[in-house]
Amino acid sequence: MKKAVPVIIIIVLFFASFLQLKAGSLIAKPVIIDKKGEPRITLKEVVVLESQANYKMNIYAVVNNIDILDGDREFKISSQVDLSKSLANWIEISRGVIQLLPGEEKSVDLEIKIGPKAEAGIYHAKISFFEGSTREEAEARKQGPSVLVNLEISDNSQEGARLKKFSAERPIFFKMPVAFSFRLENEENKPLPLDGRVMIYNRRGEEVAVLPINKEGGVASWEGPEQKLLLANLGETGGGFGRYKAILRLSYGAKRTLIQDTVFFWVIPWPIAVVFILILTALIGSIVYAFYKLYNQRSYDQIE
Repeated sequence: MKKAVPVIIIIVLFFASFLQLKAGSLIAKPVIIDKKGEPRITLKEVVVLESQANYKMNIYAVVNNIDILDGDREFKISSQVDLSKSLANWIEISRGVIQLLPGEEKSVDLEIKIGPKAEAGIYHAKISFFEGSTREEAEARKQGPSVLVNLEISDNSQEGARLKKFSAERPIFFKMPVAFSFRLENEENKPLPLDGRVMIYNRRGEEVAVLPINKEGGVASWEGPEQKLLLANLGETGGGFGRYKAILRLSYGAKRTLIQDTVFFWVIPWPIAVVFILILTALIGSIVYAFYKLYNQRSYDQIE
């Protein structure tokens, strides 16, 4: 039953406009304009005004949104209205006086410039043409035909994101915790829900830690085009010396689309690192000493 309400109201508005059009001394055509579009595009139409009076008429166009449940809504300036849902604010038509001589017919250009953040849905507006010596007088009299504008905006946006980089903060960690960062490109201009985790495996393929991206829970979201998140201080891996593998799994958008990537890193605790450095230093020293001794021996042989 609820679906029938908009249809009934549109039918009532149609016949009301038609009877008003015929009864007065001014005709506006067409009575109804039906359009479909997408954000950021411009739709063009022409409204024809025909005078049936025997005097010169001064006509002013007035645009209002129509709420199919509550009736007309007054046109508001952009700072007072949600521009993502206001068809009246997208309609551009001459707001100056339109003069018609007796029996004259005149075309008036109409443009619907759909806002960049327009939300999907069906919107209605009414363009009324009132007669008066001034705009104030015309709007006060509110006598004249109207053109009903119906606009359907479809939701053609596709959620999209691309993982540009996932890496450990450094290739070798000497102590816990470990840290990672990733760079994700949001290909849409709207907030993109995001959730995920980093799973860490040791050299034997055993899972030693699961690091949530959102430690407080919930879903992170942002508006594009690009964002970098640092996953720092995410806890102990529970492992010691060795090579580890980290797998990033992200899910984004309403469809929970999955993105995955893998990086490798080493964990070398400080005691082992110190021993390794001492051994490496001794080895390098031995090699240098051997070359030095060999060089001196050759020099001595050449002298003799």
